[in-house]
Amino acid sequence: MKSVAQLPLLLGLTVLAAASVSAQNVKWQIDAGHSTASIFLAQSGDPDPGLKIAVALAAGTMELDSADPSKLSL
Repeated sequence: MKSVAQLPLLLGLTVLAAASVSAQNVKWQIDAGHSTASIFLAQSGDPDPGLKIAVALAAGTMELDSADPSKLSL
């Protein structure tokens, strides 16, 4: 009886998980009025935070394909 009561919950979570994966194939607009980009020079594993090289306003688009993250486009 307990497993029958959990079936709707399991089905609901499965639907939500599938919807969130497909929702990750999106294109975002980046607004220069609200976005900045920073470039840091640091060594991996070093506790020193590094050196900030540049800060600039950022604008454009960002596209993410969850099936192939290596195709990230900025």
